[in-house]
Amino acid sequence: MSGYIAPAAKVFTVAHVRDEEVNSTGCPEGETICGMPLEPAEIWMPITLRPGDRVCAGCADPGRAGGEGEQGMLL
Repeated sequence: MSGYIAPAAKVFTVAHVRDEEVNSTGCPEGETICGMPLEPAEIWMPITLRPGDRVCAGCADPGRAGGEGEQGMLL
């Protein structure tokens, strides 16, 4: 994993990891490992995790089927 990211334009609920290899969404900024597009309007920023911060299950374990969906990852 290269680092944790979160959108500055939405309430932080879990951290995500940028997928450096795959871009199936076609978004010019790329996508997260769990498949969320890194939309420029959401202002994705690198973050440092603190004790108690959660990481998206789909980003933490890419083999995990489904994930929680966007509502489970962001408010």
